[in-house]
Amino acid sequence: MSQPLIRPSMSDRLRHLPSAAASLAQAAMAGQTYLAAETVDDSADGPVEIWLYDVIDPVWGVDGGALGRQIHAMREREVVLRIHCYGGAVYEAVPIFEAARAHPALTTRIDGVAMSAGAHIFQAGRRRQMGPTTFQMIHLSWLFAMGDEPYLRKVADDLGRIDRMLLRALSERSSRTESELRQMMEETTYLDAEEALDAGLVDEIVESPSESEPPAQALERMTEAARATFQPEDAAVGEGAPAADEPERESEEEPPTERDLVSAAARERRLRLVSL
Repeated sequence: MSQPLIRPSMSDRLRHLPSAAASLAQAAMAGQTYLAAETVDDSADGPVEIWLYDVIDPVWGVDGGALGRQIHAMREREVVLRIHCYGGAVYEAVPIFEAARAHPALTTRIDGVAMSAGAHIFQAGRRRQMGPTTFQMIHLSWLFAMGDEPYLRKVADDLGRIDRMLLRALSERSSRTESELRQMMEETTYLDAEEALDAGLVDEIVESPSESEPPAQALERMTEAARATFQPEDAAVGEGAPAADEPERESEEEPPTERDLVSAAARERRLRLVSL
C-alpha cells in the first residue's frame, strides 16, 4: 500500500537558510539545497532555527528521517522549528513529530501555514507560536488506492488508524473535546491565529517573526554581509590601489542593494528551473 498522503504538493527541498544574504544568494544561484540548520547568531550556544518550508516527502520535499535525526542531534541546543508547510506523507511526518516532542527545548513557530501533517508537527513543540496572519488546517488523511474489495476495506481501516493517531496529537493540549476535533477534521477546518488560540492549538501569538533578532537588525546584518561578499575588502589592495593621501575617485557604479541581490538570485534560480 502506498503511503497515505496529507495535502501533497511539489516544492523545493527543505533548505538551509544561511545567516548571510550573500550566502543565500550564492546558494540560490548555484541551485543548492540543504538539509541542515543555522544558528540565528554567531554564538556557540545561541538558538538554532530549522526552516521547515516545504512539503514533507522523501522525494519531492523534506525527508522525515533526515530531519528527525537532525533534531535529535541538537538536543543540547535550544531549537526553533519554523514552519511553512502544506503537509505531505504521514509516515514521513511521524519521525519529525516524535523527535520534536522528545526535544527538551524546542519551540514550533508558524511563519505562514501549517496544514495537515504540518499542523501535526506543529503540536510537538514545548512552546507553540503563530504569527498574527498565519493559519493552521486540520483534516482527515487520504490517499489514492486501487484494488479489490478486501484490499480497499483494509485501506479504509488503515486510514482510520492514522486519523486516530492524528486526533490524539491534536487533543493532548487542546481545549476542545476529541469529538469536536474529529468533527473539525472531517470538515477540513482552517483556523487563523486567534481561532487556534481559542481551540488550544497554539500557546501564543507572536508579533515578531523572530524574538532572537528583530527584523530590521536581521536585514541590516544580511545586507552588510552581502556587500562584504560582493565587494571584498582585498579587492582594493595591490596594483591600482589609490595611495593613502590620494583622494578616492567616485565609483562609476552604485553598489548593489539588498533588493538587487535577492532579485538577481531569484532570476538565476528561475532560469535554472526552466532549464531542467
